[in-house]
Amino acid sequence: MLFELGARWGTQLPLLPLICDPSGTRLLEGPLKNINALDATDSTDIFQFIYDLSENLSKEPEDANSYLKEVEILKNKSLGKEKKTAKPDTVYSNNNSSEFEGAEDIIKRKGKEEYPGDFEMQEYYIKNQKKALEGLQKEKPDDIDLDDFQKIRARAKREYPFNFEMRLYTEENQIESLRKLREI
Repeated sequence: MLFELGARWGTQLPLLPLICDPSGTRLLEGPLKNINALDATDSTDIFQFIYDLSENLSKEPEDANSYLKEVEILKNKSLGKEKKTAKPDTVYSNNNSSEFEGAEDIIKRKGKEEYPGDFEMQEYYIKNQKKALEGLQKEKPDDIDLDDFQKIRARAKREYPFNFEMRLYTEENQIESLRKLREI
């Protein structure tokens, strides 16, 4: 692999190394030692890699929330941990914090992307998204059946995979409508 990296480096073409080993950049030797390699044991570096790759390919990356779990899987495999993650269909448990792991970093990055140079709007966006994220992390309402709640959560997540404010709004409206249906 080091030979291939060296050949690519020598061509002066884009080189986007992502080290997928707990040893990190210590694996790089010779002239490659000074290149800017990203570390797959760090979620932020993986998101940066995806962003850099999308720029080099002139492609807009998908919403980060759509591949958040895959980033965590790559990070854990790179660390030598085979962390078991919830199946995509599992949208609720009594401890649903893993569903939103890394969400705050994504919120901050998305705020910068949505409002470049407008720091007031970035602050407003981040504050509202974090507040909504807190609302999504609360326990399921006692009067709502788990199966119904899972359907509501899955739909909101599918419609607004990254926008936590809209996800919370959708969930709250669906729950309220479900309660009203019981009265009919």
